[in-house]
Amino acid sequence: MIRSVIFCAAFSIATSIVQAAQVQGKVVQMFSDYPNFGWCMAKIDFTTGTSCPTFISFGCDGKYLPKSVANSNFSAIQLAFVTGATVKVGVREDLRYNVDFCTGQRVDVLPLSP
Repeated sequence: MIRSVIFCAAFSIATSIVQAAQVQGKVVQMFSDYPNFGWCMAKIDFTTGTSCPTFISFGCDGKYLPKSVANSNFSAIQLAFVTGATVKVGVREDLRYNVDFCTGQRVDVLPLSP
């Protein structure tokens, strides 16, 4: 009985964790638009890795992520845009704005090549 309960608890925890798809590319456009698209979005030049369109919302409205996290992610996108750095973005395909646009939940700004 106890084994069954432990197995069920472990299984439910494991299945509740949603893995983000990874995309990598350059930020080619970004904008803020209240009240649409989660308030902040960027177009990232990537070709594979997800079913999401190249415009990614960062959810600055706080609908899917805490606003502080979303704003930090969008700040990283801004940094990459002005420096020309490549970004790696974890996108959630299950959290969409305006039906189509996926939510970026993690942003890594990669070092510039020497």
